[in-house]
Amino acid sequence: MPPSDDDIKDLWKGIDELKEMRSRDAQTLARIETMLSERCVTRGKNLDGMDLRIKEIEKKLWWMGGAAAGVATLIGWILKLGGSHG
Repeated sequence: MPPSDDDIKDLWKGIDELKEMRSRDAQTLARIETMLSERCVTRGKNLDGMDLRIKEIEKKLWWMGGAAAGVATLIGWILKLGGSHG
């Protein structure tokens, strides 16, 4: 017995509903992808900023290390000069 007109209409209705569900799923996935991309960009910017701060600290430490060595050398000279007069 062939399907009735109502059966065929129900099948087409089911196909249309499946298409709508796929469309909603695709839209939801697109939103999720966008949110994840935005979070990744934000995290990347945060990491870049952190990298710059680390480099600035490294420069300051390098400068302070050099300054400390210079001060130690200066104190050594002063002690030598003071010891040769005494």
